[in-house]
Amino acid sequence: MGVRHAVAWLGPLGTAAAAAELFARCFPPPWERPAVERVLALCARVAQAVPCARLRVRPDRSAPEAVLAALRVMPS
Repeated sequence: MGVRHAVAWLGPLGTAAAAAELFARCFPPPWERPAVERVLALCARVAQAVPCARLRVRPDRSAPEAVLAALRVMPS
């Protein structure tokens, strides 16, 4: 899906979805179960403590300002 505007607001994420998105971007060693469990727990704590949303931005120099603008209007 292309992005016509600098940012497309795709909506808030629930705790489980936000934790899953965070975990997908982490790199715990999969063969070390305690490390995976610690990272999962951390992702869950962050997702519970911080309002999370899905944004889609154009991959150009307008992206940082677009994200900051979205944060200013994001419901808490």
